[in-house]
Amino acid sequence: MTPESPSQHLSLSDFAPSTPAEWRAAAEKLLKGAPFDRKMISHTDEGIDLLPIYTEENLLTQSADLGVPGEAPYRRGTTVGGSVIHPWLVAQEFPYATAGEANAALRDDMSRGQTAVYLPLDRATRLGLDADKTEPSCVGLGGLSVASVEDLTTALGGIDLASTPVHLDADLGTPAVAAMLVACADRSGVPADHLHGALTADPIGLLLIHGALSCGLSAAFDRMHLVSLWAAKHAPALRTIGVRSAVTHDAGADAVQELACSMATGLEYLRAMIQRGMPVDDAAQQIWFSLSSGSRFFMEVAKFRAARMLWATIVQAFGGSPPAQQLRLHVRTSAFTMSAVDPYVNLLRTTTEALAGAISGCNSIHVGFFDEAVRQPDEFSRRIARNTQVILQSEAHLRKVIDPAGGSWFIETLTDQIVAAAWTQVQEIESAGGMVAAVMTGIIQARIGRSAARRADGIARRQETIVGVTAFANAAETPLDRRGADPVYMGEQRANDVRSYRTQRDSSGSAAAIARIPRRAKEGPAGLMAGLI
Repeated sequence: MTPESPSQHLSLSDFAPSTPAEWRAAAEKLLKGAPFDRKMISHTDEGIDLLPIYTEENLLTQSADLGVPGEAPYRRGTTVGGSVIHPWLVAQEFPYATAGEANAALRDDMSRGQTAVYLPLDRATRLGLDADKTEPSCVGLGGLSVASVEDLTTALGGIDLASTPVHLDADLGTPAVAAMLVACADRSGVPADHLHGALTADPIGLLLIHGALSCGLSAAFDRMHLVSLWAAKHAPALRTIGVRSAVTHDAGADAVQELACSMATGLEYLRAMIQRGMPVDDAAQQIWFSLSSGSRFFMEVAKFRAARMLWATIVQAFGGSPPAQQLRLHVRTSAFTMSAVDPYVNLLRTTTEALAGAISGCNSIHVGFFDEAVRQPDEFSRRIARNTQVILQSEAHLRKVIDPAGGSWFIETLTDQIVAAAWTQVQEIESAGGMVAAVMTGIIQARIGRSAARRADGIARRQETIVGVTAFANAAETPLDRRGADPVYMGEQRANDVRSYRTQRDSSGSAAAIARIPRRAKEGPAGLMAGLI
């Protein structure tokens, strides 16, 4: 056979197909008597057995019809065109405590590939407290300290709010932060109905972190309902309810537990909004999911695909329309897998974790900074994290394929297995009275605690490898320098700033505006939000 004789080229049809039985016989011969099931079948923390090879027969036993992108239950994505038409948003977080520092980083990164604003807010703001009404150590912890419209205006300075999605995690502070955001946009001539992104409350997540809420869950749901009802009418592209799985993922939950808790939380929020009189479609379209992406690549791809299917099933059960069944998914690479030892290995971890989100068809991604386990990011760590996404889109060409994982016998089978396992856990949570009841009685914490203990034991026994830590460690690695202001000092400075702001503002005008709020509240959510704004 020569290049001059193309008619003699071999094709796949020239080779006799091998059957799974023939392959197994060849594999057993190589094992030399060792048990096939022990050597060739892997067992995951989720209780799923991973086969050494998958065929079409495996797929057909799980799901004969995979559907197409944009078709319920959205296994293959919520839009027909996927990332080819709507590329995922590069939504890197800016975890800086002060508005000036956040804005400097934001403006620099928005000119270098960032396509959405993501400003995590600090613990004080998320608890609905001003900087001078809480412990100094809570101020600036985890993100931006916001106490006034001026803070938000400074942080978002130079950003076109009409064309740029904005993500803010505000929790109990959502009504105040929503009012500030609208007032901030109004100063730039941007009406509320042009705002888009997510300004979210996740009180159950907050409850899991702190063990209690200052205002109680019922009051937290009332605040959520207030903002959601207002947004559905006046800012329909701004989602106001968040389900953030990082709290369970980082505590050691396996993929099925993380997914089940997220779905049960979303179900709790959906039910709470419907009980308060909100139409199911409006309530469902206010909910925004943020799921963590861990190190087990195929498990994560399948988990994200399963999330869309589960959420579509839940919303459909409440009578929601197909558009309301579409899950809005943000993926954040895992903080749990980040290592303070040999931190440059984190660059590789976040790449595969982001790849899982991209392949699964998510709507936005945050790639963790390689040094986030030690310190706040600088320009270098932000650039590397951001460019990881840009390379996946532009050089790996993931934007040119709608559903890269579609039809994979392994991934599709694993997706169905995760759906079944997670759905069983969701039903168990519902049988316990729902997610809130399961948290209050400790059921969720106990389950995740057992999972975390099993994983810790596996790491201690070297059954699980952590590169650079438990294997291939670099003893000569120089630890990263810690940087950042002293949190207590920074909190005291912010408290002084807030007190100064109160004394300098127009006290008579502020008092008059505050006095009008009870009257405006009688007009309903729109009136109350107008009064706050």
